Amino acid sequence: MRKEELHAIKIKIDPENGGRRSGRGTRIQGTTRLLQHIDRVIPRLHVYDFYPWDLPQYAGERCQGDLEQWFFFIPRQEKEARGGRPSRLTSSGYWKATGSPSIVYSWNNRAIGIKRTMVFYNGRAPSGTKTKWKMNEYKAFQEVPSSNSNPRPELMEELSLCRVYA
Repeated sequence: MRKEELHAIKIKIDPENGGRRSGRGTRIQGTTRLLQHIDRVIPRLHVYDFYPWDLPQYAGERCQGDLEQWFFFIPRQEKEARGGRPSRLTSSGYWKATGSPSIVYSWNNRAIGIKRTMVFYNGRAPSGTKTKWKMNEYKAFQEVPSSNSNPRPELMEELSLCRVYA
């Protein structure tokens, strides 16, 4: 990535907040070329439309030779955008959430998102057969102003980062 491409990224920074990003309006804006570069490294893909064993062929440049894990950005589904639950069905199986979602913390112990682990099952629930395929879905928090002095975290729903592995 060239220097002029890096200057094309604009992030709203609050210098009085220790240089951290500020508030709800934080957005990364980049040139088309920069966004295409990011998409080549971690592609945007509706992973629920594919079998997990087909996903490695759609992996980004950094994961092409990796035999163990692949990363994707998953856009929010239309049903989920209207307040419903996401559909995790494929034509012959489904992704089932296992355990409770866990909080992801930054290096300075600040909650920055949640991680949900899922396992792929062949067949239909509840009689599906568990496979070796797993997925970690990460969703970031954004700070939302509240009436008291502490902003409350809220999930950013536009994209999820997913790590698929066998």
